[in-house]
Amino acid sequence: MGTVWRAHDGKLGREVALKLLRTDYAKRRDAVSRFFQEARTVNRVRHRNIVDVTDFGVLADGLVYFVMEFLEGKSLEDLIEKEGAVELHRALNIVNEITYALEAAHALGVIHRDLKP
Repeated sequence: MGTVWRAHDGKLGREVALKLLRTDYAKRRDAVSRFFQEARTVNRVRHRNIVDVTDFGVLADGLVYFVMEFLEGKSLEDLIEKEGAVELHRALNIVNEITYALEAAHALGVIHRDLKP
């Protein structure tokens, strides 16, 4: 539905992750509504393994966005591409951290439908 960019928040003086809704989706009220609901839901869960959303909105040109905390590091996809298969012990630790976040979301009735590396 969108892309995520590394950006600088000049007001706060820090790096952030900026998620932009694709322009074709930004024209659909249902997609924009779901996008903003995602931002609100993330902040309801409040878990150490889930990023915080600090802002969201629509710009004058119709660009729909939300701003998240920026996390330094590599994606699981990048890790696998660079190092190959993840050793079992490390993989289990990663999966364990993911399940903690999912458990926190599920406790609030939130079902994540788009897990990927």
